[in-house]
Amino acid sequence: MNRCAVLACFAVAGCAALDTGDAVQCCNRFGFDAQPVLGDHAIDCGVFNGFSPKPRGDASQRALKCALRAQRQGRAFVYSRIDSDMVDSGAESVAVFGQGGERIYVAHVFTTDEDHAEGGFCGRLVVLESGDLEGSQCDPKHPSFQRLLIKR
Repeated sequence: MNRCAVLACFAVAGCAALDTGDAVQCCNRFGFDAQPVLGDHAIDCGVFNGFSPKPRGDASQRALKCALRAQRQGRAFVYSRIDSDMVDSGAESVAVFGQGGERIYVAHVFTTDEDHAEGGFCGRLVVLESGDLEGSQCDPKHPSFQRLLIKR
């Protein structure tokens, strides 16, 4: 996966209601189709830049506020996060919170030595006040996640 392309895609994301097509595009980059779990009224909260979060008012803080609000309200939403020094290591991740309580986390992690993906269908996943994602029991082999994978 081209790191610059992924980062460029993240840079243009915003905090707005999205239509089903936008949700699909969001998660296609990570190899899965989120439409079945997001439904028709999901919120795209945008991207939190964990490497250089800025004070109130910037896009990272808007994304975080959007995600925390949607989480409190039990809404379906997508929240992305970048942790990268843009030189030799980092991660791009997406968290999908479905309309039926589904929780999906997928990350592309890279260093100068390797690239790998991690995540899956999670038993627990939350957006923390710090902007971090905290999850457990994320299983890439879970049947509910396997059904969402895009066959290439």
